[in-house]
Amino acid sequence: MIDRQSWMRFIRLDRQRELLSSPRVRLAALVLGCTLIVAWQFGLLTAAATHDPKWRVTSATGLHNENEFVYFYYYLDYFPVATTTPPTDYSREGARRLIAEHGESLQNEFGHTIRSGDWGRVWLYLPHAWITGTAQWPSTRTATGLLFTASLLALYVAFWARGLALLGLLGAALIGSHPLQLYEAYTRENIFSLPISAAVLMLALHLPFLDSRKPNPRLIWLTPLLGGVFLATLRQVRLESALIVASCFLAALLAPNLRCRARAALAALLIMTFVATSLFWSDYFARKQNEAESVVRQAGGRIFPNPFLRYHHFWQPLWCGLGDFGQDKGFSWNDRDMAAYARPIIENRYGEKPPAWSGENNVYENDPWDAEGRFYRVIYELPHMEEVLRDNVVSTISADPSWYAGILLSRIERTLSEVAPVGLAAGERHARASVGGWWGLAALGLALWGRSRLAAGLLLFTLPLAFTSILIYSGGGNTYYSIYPMLGAALVLAWLLEGALWWIDRRRRRRKGEAAS
Repeated sequence: MIDRQSWMRFIRLDRQRELLSSPRVRLAALVLGCTLIVAWQFGLLTAAATHDPKWRVTSATGLHNENEFVYFYYYLDYFPVATTTPPTDYSREGARRLIAEHGESLQNEFGHTIRSGDWGRVWLYLPHAWITGTAQWPSTRTATGLLFTASLLALYVAFWARGLALLGLLGAALIGSHPLQLYEAYTRENIFSLPISAAVLMLALHLPFLDSRKPNPRLIWLTPLLGGVFLATLRQVRLESALIVASCFLAALLAPNLRCRARAALAALLIMTFVATSLFWSDYFARKQNEAESVVRQAGGRIFPNPFLRYHHFWQPLWCGLGDFGQDKGFSWNDRDMAAYARPIIENRYGEKPPAWSGENNVYENDPWDAEGRFYRVIYELPHMEEVLRDNVVSTISADPSWYAGILLSRIERTLSEVAPVGLAAGERHARASVGGWWGLAALGLALWGRSRLAAGLLLFTLPLAFTSILIYSGGGNTYYSIYPMLGAALVLAWLLEGALWWIDRRRRRRKGEAAS
């Protein structure tokens, strides 16, 4: 019979920690593990055409026409500036010449890219331009692929530093085979791989705060600084990518083996860094916008006549998101249904007559923002639209809280059941099993019963990846963001390996005892 103390050591994977007690073994494990991860992910990159689009995100557009702004941003640091004249000379001199000779083609909006907010999305094109030395072939896959691979490396190194290289390798292998990530990071030109990459990277950075062993006092203050700067920067690209800041805050606030004042200071430093970095980028983009408008206006181009949003609308996705389980009250995950609901209310309540609309498109076909028709008007660009949607959401939930509670429960159930399969991928080959996510709760219960802070924290840290599917909308692939099934599987496999090591050690001791007798 195994006593509780031995069981707790088993859950904490103490025998696996002992495997890396030798400095030479530790160094070999670090070099070999990192080399394997890079080579393996490169193989998955070269097989990008074979990744399954079934697991992609379909609930949102993501990128619009950000690629149209890369040319002037890369060569002249002007943003947002686009041109309706296709460039022929991809150089700094060519960009200056295009402004001088075709200034009338310049504009500070293209499609409805800039007015949709999240201006940092253009940054995803820059790594490819830097590496290739040209903005001729804009691509986001270089940035998304590098960030994903870097997050896997960071995860492995973080576990290696805690003496758990095997668990780190298992976690990197299963997350690195996540079908959504493979398609969104290596195949698709978009931004939907960022939330998982950011969560894995932050998990690696905050792993010392999750372990019961005391973190390095010289390095712990770098964690909130790096985390705050990174997540606030990523917030400029997409909000969902920065939601993991909630886990970072709690990890610092609940870190073991630290005094209460130190934990509070770490959590406060994270928030202050996040806010300061966000303010920095707001000021940066305000200056870039003023500069761009001056360049376009002096060249004879066209300026979008309305103020731009810095971030995406708030109430629009909340209203549409209730369409997953709230269609009985008129909600729908469809912008046209949303506009059809709001238009008569805006006219009756505020006296603002909306433009004529066929109801078949997402734009007002005959009523652009400017006389030349360069800037079309999107159907949700109506005065008081956000107020109407807010009032409808708040009043509906207030009138029937049990209805909304039922929606949240349905979303939680879907988040636990409709998850991406767990498996391994190598090159063009994939082996996956749709095991669902409920058993991850069993792994969490086992970790809590065994009092393993690391195992429990590992499963709980990435829960913000489920915020979108629970709080906003649970359809369109949003539940595939969850990686707790992969982390739970890594823990189960690590525990099985720990059991094998325990069994081998027990047999060895028994043989020694028999030989001695």
